[in-house]
Amino acid sequence: MGLKSSTIEMLKMHIKLVRNPASSGFYYEGANKDERIDNFWYIYGVIKDLGIEKELVNELKETLDVLLRNQLFALGCLCRKTIHESYSTPFDSTTALPATRDLQKLAVKDVESNISASSSQKSPDAFQDYVLDGVEHYDRLLKLFEKFA
Repeated sequence: MGLKSSTIEMLKMHIKLVRNPASSGFYYEGANKDERIDNFWYIYGVIKDLGIEKELVNELKETLDVLLRNQLFALGCLCRKTIHESYSTPFDSTTALPATRDLQKLAVKDVESNISASSSQKSPDAFQDYVLDGVEHYDRLLKLFEKFA
């Protein structure tokens, strides 16, 4: 086994490990970002620098799907009255991943009800910004996912 194939196999393992929760849960209640996203971007940066995206496309797509669905779930926990009601089964593989624009619209809709449902202590503006930051993380993952589709 050559150096390149060994590197590919090692990175396959790392990509698969990113799918596993880093702690007892993949997020804390009220988080706007799955805690595994930063690790994914680090590993993806290494893969991109080595020019081996094509060799790892299946593993990348599978991991991106897991991260996107978990990110959608985290956003749904924050926006129970809008995002969760629209996408209540994010882990069901038949649930289509929503476009970023759709999530952005839901993130700014009925902010007061979402604050109340999530028991957030944030002001409406701060809550909206927090959710939209989470949508940006989703968008970045979705763009890469679509690149590999």
